[in-house]
Parts: sequence; C-alpha cells; structure tokens
Amino acid sequence: MVSIHLRSALIALCLGLSGCGETLPGLVVAAPEAAGQKAGADLAAAAPRLTAQPGVSPSGATIAFISLDGLPTAAAGRVHSAMSRALGASDVATAPSASANYLVQGHLSAWRTDKGVAISWVWDVYNSGRQRLHRLEDQIEAAAAGSDPWSSLDGAALDRFAADSARELAAFLSNTPEAAAAAKTRPALSAVR
Repeated sequence: MVSIHLRSALIALCLGLSGCGETLPGLVVAAPEAAGQKAGADLAAAAPRLTAQPGVSPSGATIAFISLDGLPTAAAGRVHSAMSRALGASDVATAPSASANYLVQGHLSAWRTDKGVAISWVWDVYNSGRQRLHRLEDQIEAAAAGSDPWSSLDGAALDRFAADSARELAAFLSNTPEAAAAAKTRPALSAVR
C-alpha cells in the first residue's frame, strides 16, 4: 500500500511534468520493497563511473529532482514508483530543492529496437549555485512488445533502470563532502557478541 505522503508526492510529480520547471518537487524515497534487481546487459555509458566510498552512506547528502524531461505523463507514475523504491534501497535521501545539497535534472528517452525497447537516461547533478558537478548517463535494452516504447516496458525493465540510476546517484553522493562529514560523526558500531 502506498502511503498518503508518497501518493501525494507522486501526484504532484505527475502534474508537474507538463512544465518540468523549478517547482517540480523531488522524488520521495520509499522504503526498500524489492531486493535483488537483475543486472541486465547494460550498454556502455559515455560518462565516467564513480565508485561508492566504502563506509560512507549516500544519505549524508541530499538531492532534489528539479526536472525530468522526456517522460510522457502516462508513464510517470510507474517510473516514479520504481525510482522511489530504488532510491530508498540505495540509501539516497531526498529533500525539497530549497534545502537539498544537490539538484538533479533528468533527461529520459525510450525507443523501439530490433530486440524490444531501449531506455537511456542522463542525470545532471548541480550544486546549489547551479553549477553542474557531474553527469551520469547510461542505457539498457529490454525485451518488449507493442508500438509505444514507454507503455510496453515491463516492471522488471523499469526496476532495472531505476536500480542502475539509484546506484549511480548513491555512488556520487557517497563521494561528497557532506556524506564524508556525516560518516565521521556517526558513532562506530560495536561488535555484537
């Protein structure tokens, strides 16, 4: 069951997609529900890959999604649900754009291929002064039938896209000064005996 807070945020996101401007609220992180997304045959990405810092939680820094281009309104609810679950599973914390450490602008596209559908995405990460710090981009292919690429994507393909996106955003955040500082202030866990 979707919480009232999450449902309200998803509705606001869907309504805000027509303008995709500054007023678009951030995705709400949902508690992890599904574990172990399959790692599909991802295509090579042009942007360099960041590696998550061991022992540093990405939740020490927050992000706000300020826009999402290329996503049709009909697919918005499914994509936002998958992203919210994946962000929660990856320990990525969201906040309103006015208080987030980093702002994320998304660009999505989907198209038919000989084997089904391909989804590509770009996440541009900015600081609060609107300077782009990093670009995360990737794409996946999935078997799918139907003429419309977005509506023919099944849940597994959307979950794979969301998990890959969240993992990349988490790796970026774990390398930020905010996350490193938060890791230093957290008390060390003592061994359970």
